[in-house]
Amino acid sequence: MLAFIDAPKLEVSTGTITLPDVSKLSELSFPEMRQANTVEVKGAELGLLHFPKLAAITNLSIQNTTLSGISTGFDKLEKIEGELRLMEMSEMRTLSIPSSIRRIEKLTIYNQNVDRNFAEINIKGMNLGELSIERDAVNGIKIIGDDVFHGIVSFDTQNGRTYDWVSPVFEGFHEIDSISYGNYISNLRNLEMKGIRKINKGFHIPNNNLIGLSLPDLEEVGGNFVINHLSSVSVEDSVFIIPKLKSVGGDFRITTASRDIIALELPALTYVAGNLIIGTGYASTSQWDPYGRDMKSLSFPMLKTIGGKITLKPYLDGGDNYINERFTDLDGFSALESVKGVEIVRHQGLISYEGFSKAISSFPASAWSVENNGYNPAYQDLLDNKWVKP
Repeated sequence: MLAFIDAPKLEVSTGTITLPDVSKLSELSFPEMRQANTVEVKGAELGLLHFPKLAAITNLSIQNTTLSGISTGFDKLEKIEGELRLMEMSEMRTLSIPSSIRRIEKLTIYNQNVDRNFAEINIKGMNLGELSIERDAVNGIKIIGDDVFHGIVSFDTQNGRTYDWVSPVFEGFHEIDSISYGNYISNLRNLEMKGIRKINKGFHIPNNNLIGLSLPDLEEVGGNFVINHLSSVSVEDSVFIIPKLKSVGGDFRITTASRDIIALELPALTYVAGNLIIGTGYASTSQWDPYGRDMKSLSFPMLKTIGGKITLKPYLDGGDNYINERFTDLDGFSALESVKGVEIVRHQGLISYEGFSKAISSFPASAWSVENNGYNPAYQDLLDNKWVKP
């Protein structure tokens, strides 16, 4: 069995060096290598990597080794121009990388098949483009960083070994360029994002199985703010609150379809640059699901400006058979002064539009569309102060 690899004269590698799962490989040495494109190593008994002169590499992938870190063996490493991928590192409980590194474009932590997991990842002081945490490595991880992180934090929360992951914890962060939770949240039940006040780009909660979601400190999102299909979330007093969010630099879009959410409140939101789009939930459509999933009220008491259109539908991705029966008025928008248009459909209990009284003059009649509601006034009706169904 191959136990030791030594390449004493190789200085530059422009291709890919791949060492697949060689079970007895314990040491890999490239003492003169200064630059490499891609190195991929995997070995259950690999305990030593020796690249003492390597200064730059595009991609470095290390999987299923006994290494507790890579802080030794890479004494001169300054740049990882592509991805540093650490996978199934059973002995690596905290992030351990060379102090000489000035820039990592992407750092990926992946774990699915080993019992031990990272307890924390400390990226404080690192020049990092993206931190990607995948599969079971997400479970209960603590991420420690600087007050301002000019990078992306992304989570792949699918295909884990269990379905009751503990929410990741942010420590030290207050501002992040972007946070992503992938295309679907399947293994995480409760998501709490404490400490994050500002997200410079977009924020997206994809389709999910969440039963709890909390954004207690978030104040500003520079791009789109999107929360998809909160169908299982339970909240105190059945009111879903985002307490401190003040401004959104793109669209604001949220869809609720949970029988445990009857109201949505954003008490501090004053400005949305793009469209405001809300799926308000729907009444029962099946004898197998007899409970209504439609909200009764929306509360945006400080919201003055919407740069685009406001759209209220029972189910944003559904057809005409989805109807909200509980929502009765627009009083929660009483501070609204400016919006580019209005579309409200299939709210059979809606009989009062008085909450739009300050904003009606900010958009033309052609941008007014209300259909299949409890009251469907024409634009001129509102100009004539016919805000409530006779």
